[in-house]
Amino acid sequence: MIKINLLPSDGKAKRRKKPPAAIPVLYAVIVLVLVLSLAGAGFGYKILSNKLGMMQKEKAEKTKQLEALKNKTKDVEALEKKIKEIADNKKVIEQLIANQTTPVKVLDEISKLLPDNVWLTKMSINEQGLSLSGTAEKNDDLVIFVNKLKNSKLFNNVYLSKSQSGSISMGGTGHADMPVYNFEMQMSINVVVKAA
Repeated sequence: MIKINLLPSDGKAKRRKKPPAAIPVLYAVIVLVLVLSLAGAGFGYKILSNKLGMMQKEKAEKTKQLEALKNKTKDVEALEKKIKEIADNKKVIEQLIANQTTPVKVLDEISKLLPDNVWLTKMSINEQGLSLSGTAEKNDDLVIFVNKLKNSKLFNNVYLSKSQSGSISMGGTGHADMPVYNFEMQMSINVVVKAA
């Protein structure tokens, strides 16, 4: 019989290597899902990042537009203020013009309304209105004058504050004094400013 030594020369037996085990399918699926998830997350991040960039650009443009509109609003407010000032100045000028022509209008109206037998001795115009003092030959003449003033469009609130009988010396000897009615009255003036 022949003996063969199959042991290595160092005297230790070598173990055989096991063939590599196959990767289970489950691990492969998990790795594939993880890779796809990471790719999807990266793609989603890129899309959201682009969208965020576009929204930031749009926000910057809207902010610029808002600032421009704020400036325009300030300009409009300044123009409205100027327009109001001009309108106020126009009213003042129109009132001054009306006040300049008021005495002329008053004198014209009084001369039209004054009866033949009524004479004015004093007339004054101020901010409160018109004051008249005068003499009438008869009380009826005075009543006619007051009624004409009340019916006038230029005068309001006509108030006869005094009506007193008196006399006027006709001058010279042998002439009798003429009986008259002395009066005082006040009224307001209705000034209508015509629009230009």
